[in-house]
Amino acid sequence: MTLWYSHVLDAFHVPTHRRCASRWYARCPAHDDRSPSLAIWLGRNGDRLLVGCWAGCNKRDVLQQAGLKMKD
Repeated sequence: MTLWYSHVLDAFHVPTHRRCASRWYARCPAHDDRSPSLAIWLGRNGDRLLVGCWAGCNKRDVLQQAGLKMKD
C-alpha cells in the first residue's frame, strides 16, 4: 500500500516505516546536519504533512533543497 505522502518522505530519504512516536526524523538538507534535526509529521486531520527544522531553517528552503514545493 502506497501512502499519499510517501513521495515526500522519499525526498528526505526517510523510510515510511521508520516512525518515532508520531513523527519521522531526517537530516535537514538546508544546512550541514550531522544528526536528524528535521521533523516530519501528519497534521491534526491527517490530510497534511508538516515539516520543521529544529535548527531553525526556513521551511521553503528545506523543501527546495529536497526538490519539493509547499503544495507537495
